[in-house]
Amino acid sequence: MRTEMKIALGLFATNTLVGHLLPAPEFLRGILLGLSIFLMAVGMLPEHAYGKYKVRQTAKFSRLKKMVGIN
Repeated sequence: MRTEMKIALGLFATNTLVGHLLPAPEFLRGILLGLSIFLMAVGMLPEHAYGKYKVRQTAKFSRLKKMVGIN
């Protein structure tokens, strides 16, 4: 199982627990649910699309590091 899927399932479980146990604002629960759905979609990508996604993500972070000045 991919790391994104594990994180997504953890966020979904956290969202469910927060909804049942604590009086949390809907905004917080919406963010948790949206992030978990996004990560589930990324985790279920086919292998070739997942590879392209990872290459783009790595390139984006390297450009951001250069802009900030982190090596």
